[in-house]
Amino acid sequence: MILLLLGLACGPKEIPPHLRMDPPVPEQASVAPPSTTAEAAARLVGTDPLLRRARPGPPGTWADLPAGPAIEAWATIARRPAAPPNDWDAVEAAHRGTLAVPLVRGARLAAVEAAAAQPEALGEAGMRLLPWLGPVVIDAAPLPAGARGPLDWLGRDPTAAQSGALKVAERAVLLGWLDHPTLPVAAAADALQPGVHDRLIDSPTGALLLARARGLRDPEAGAIGKQLLERATTYALQAVAADRDSEQERWRATRAALPEPLQADPIAALLEQALPKLRADAGDDASASLALVALTAQRLHGSCPDTPCAGLDRVSTLATTERWSPDAAAPAAAWRVVAGKQALDSLEVTRERVGVPSAWLDLADVLTGTGGGSVRHTLIRTRGPDATTWLELSRLAGGRDATSWDEAHLALQDHLGRLCTAALDAEVTDEQRRTLERIRRRTE
Repeated sequence: MILLLLGLACGPKEIPPHLRMDPPVPEQASVAPPSTTAEAAARLVGTDPLLRRARPGPPGTWADLPAGPAIEAWATIARRPAAPPNDWDAVEAAHRGTLAVPLVRGARLAAVEAAAAQPEALGEAGMRLLPWLGPVVIDAAPLPAGARGPLDWLGRDPTAAQSGALKVAERAVLLGWLDHPTLPVAAAADALQPGVHDRLIDSPTGALLLARARGLRDPEAGAIGKQLLERATTYALQAVAADRDSEQERWRATRAALPEPLQADPIAALLEQALPKLRADAGDDASASLALVALTAQRLHGSCPDTPCAGLDRVSTLATTERWSPDAAAPAAAWRVVAGKQALDSLEVTRERVGVPSAWLDLADVLTGTGGGSVRHTLIRTRGPDATTWLELSRLAGGRDATSWDEAHLALQDHLGRLCTAALDAEVTDEQRRTLERIRRRTE
């Protein structure tokens, strides 16, 4: 008995819950396959609206569903160990507007969480995180002189960079659920539990997801929200178009004539007012599409409440809004011009300065978001531009191969001019049209 007690006392201690490695749960092959896309979404979500560990099931599990090919494409990659970012990117690109989009982004988030948990990931090795956060290519090209850290655009402090990377990836999953109006968002909304997911629930994207799932309708609020977004868009165009002293003085006079609560930053204030109004009518596709424009505009303006606002998905999200409703076409096109103009202006002013990473990231966001493709990590990390920098920017802008700032600048101006033309082809207001024409003339 004494020996038995000694054996029990000296035996292996219980592993604390947070250190346990739970064995994989076998696939439930006997469970009947889902019969609807909504059932599939509920099964894939379980209790995690961010889809970090969704189970792909045996081959063919999802094949008979209307969205079966898209889910099966995701599942094929999910069954592979450590699939690279390019594999996931290809699935999302081939199946936009389907459940594959949030599923792929959930897998990306899982990869970001795993990489960010490693201490070395916050230093130079953080470069491995970039392809999971946007269309970034890691290659063997030499880094530019004095290259910035790979995650400097999220914050120079390692803790801020780690937190920022996770928030960017989480927001991308929520946006994935809003990639098309027909996606079954109820499963994700049901899994957003108060006390567990409060930060996601309170975010603009999470709040819109919940409002959409609840089918909220308030046409009067939606109409007010549309008007507020229109005013914010008009002011945003006027602000970026104010290149000359006289135009800047006119913009200051416009702001001074507004009610006092709007004077400091009328664009931010109006977007903040527009979003809850549009969200109150999120059961309507048009209002939901405009809410997506508004929350993306907040990010482009730098006034989003769920910081960091930056990312390589803002301009591409504007294209998503147009899958919802033609009502989004005009404001989305106008905000593409705003994004392009402010990125180019920022580059013109800061290209020779040290310590200003936002211009390069913003320009990469505009160019990949309007022309597709990907950007090399060296561009985002540029501190001192060289011939290689100008060559890549020219190509991304659709121009000829150029290796000088003057030539690259022309390609970027031409690209901005095309964005203006596209916006003028949409149903923008007369006031917005006059400003867009002025911006376009200066690109010629």
